[in-house]
Amino acid sequence: MDVGDTVGDSLRRVAKGAAIFFIGSIVGLFIAFIGRIIVVRYVSPSQFGVLSLSLVVFTILCTIASMGLPEGLTRQASYFLGKKDLEKVKAVFGAGIYLSTISGLLAAAGLFALSDVLAEFFGMPDVSWTLKIFSFALPVAMLNRTLVSIFRTYERADVKVIFSDLLPNTLRVAFIVAMVILSMSFYWVVMAYFFSIVISGIVFLTYSLRNVEFKTSESVFKYFKILIFFSLPLLIQSILGMLITWTDTLMIGYYLASSDVGLYNGAQPLAGLMQNFLASVSFLYFPIVSQLYARNQLREMGRTYAVVTKWLMSASLPIFLVLFFFPDAVLWLLYGEAYVPAAYALRALALGFFTHVMLGPNGLTLIAAGEAKFPTIAGFIAAVINFVLNLILIPLFGITGAAIASASTYATANAMISLKLYKDYKIHPFTKNYVKPAFISLAVALLIYLISKTLIQVEGWMLPVLFILFVVIYLLSLLFTRSFDQEDVMIMLSIEQRLGVDLTWAKRVLKRFV
Repeated sequence: MDVGDTVGDSLRRVAKGAAIFFIGSIVGLFIAFIGRIIVVRYVSPSQFGVLSLSLVVFTILCTIASMGLPEGLTRQASYFLGKKDLEKVKAVFGAGIYLSTISGLLAAAGLFALSDVLAEFFGMPDVSWTLKIFSFALPVAMLNRTLVSIFRTYERADVKVIFSDLLPNTLRVAFIVAMVILSMSFYWVVMAYFFSIVISGIVFLTYSLRNVEFKTSESVFKYFKILIFFSLPLLIQSILGMLITWTDTLMIGYYLASSDVGLYNGAQPLAGLMQNFLASVSFLYFPIVSQLYARNQLREMGRTYAVVTKWLMSASLPIFLVLFFFPDAVLWLLYGEAYVPAAYALRALALGFFTHVMLGPNGLTLIAAGEAKFPTIAGFIAAVINFVLNLILIPLFGITGAAIASASTYATANAMISLKLYKDYKIHPFTKNYVKPAFISLAVALLIYLISKTLIQVEGWMLPVLFILFVVIYLLSLLFTRSFDQEDVMIMLSIEQRLGVDLTWAKRVLKRFV
């Protein structure tokens, strides 16, 4: 198989998994949102606060107890899969399950023992019994994460969607609806969350035992050390990522009023929407490039990264342009007049998140190449920069200062990782087919923004029109700058074959410009 065939095959697999992941996660989030609305309307604000705080503690402990094993397992197993050493693949699976089970049981015991202390610390007595209940679900949640990473190795995005997004959220909503119909107490609302985790975990484990071969001639225990030493930097990286995410909100709460926290947390998720594309692509991109690295196919690895990053930038650019140029209209449309003061913060956050997306899965590419330590070092430097900038900018500029700090942090961390990727492997995304349409689209969008500032006042109802306009501008810039890659055409042909859609007209247009 030559370079083009290898890259084309890799990209088809990434595109297929990304579509499944994106659609499934959106549906799962929608179902979870419905459940959240029902709970908010059913329980008192104080009870909802207890539930929310307990879930946050539970999630944080799951992340820490995972020790970075899910990502480490996927990388190591994918590496051996690329070498076609299936016995070692199964040994890594076994080591991951043993380690996550032990870690989950220890974390559960710790959470149960410290539940009273945490309840006293937060000044919420009911947090004690909710955390005790959730402690019994913690080992199951840990095992679920490990099983997802196993199926990720085999590029099974559908399994992740079913057992992590759809099944638990659907069970939770069903249980909550039943509780409401039967007028049951808050205790049973908490149990609805518990049962949704445990039952979906049992179903997932049953499915896994029937569909994955775990027996191996290799000694599972000798892979403990390999997994732990590779995964621990990834755990530190995850913790640093959480610190970066929380620091601005916590420091806004310290320096400013609670209303400012609300304004900032209204803007932040909107800017973070662009990262959904990155998460969708990354799920299968990671095991695929790990296999390419195992086969020493660095050229194919670099080309796959470049094309995937171009797709991510293309998908995110219209959203970024709307958020960056018209943040006040976006906030007014979604939240109302009260949130318009967060416009400058949204603009800064949009720029920071777009910087993250436009450089693509650079950190995962380094990790796939066995460089787990450098992204962790970059994350540590970014966390320090984020804290210092928040310390300086929030008292001066309020929530806009916090947003500038976050944007600067994302830009710095990603620049460091991308420079390392280029220095060691000569991998970068900035091909002429990436740069030309992006530059033209930005220039035209800036012109539209300047005209709108002079002639008309952009209102919320105009945003869908502007979004469509920016999509059209980008597509036209792709055509007239002849910026379609051969891989783009291959993906179009794959979509045509899989869906049975006649794209003859599109292929005729492309022939004129490719």
